[in-house]
Amino acid sequence: EIIPEGSATLMLFNALGQVVLQGAMLESGKTQINIMDIPEGLYFWRVESLKYGVYETGKVVISRR
Repeated sequence: EIIPEGSATLMLFNALGQVVLQGAMLESGKTQINIMDIPEGLYFWRVESLKYGVYETGKVVISRR
């Protein structure tokens, strides 16, 4: 099922569990975020909505090499 635009949020967490970035998801399931000000390292992400709660989670490494 597709989540309606604006009804889900992408959140990016650092290793301490602090939210370092968040943005609204589009209906296509895509979003664009600016990570230029975020230090390199391992981060965890979560997509959640009011209707579905936590919808999906994962991890990402930010590297500028």
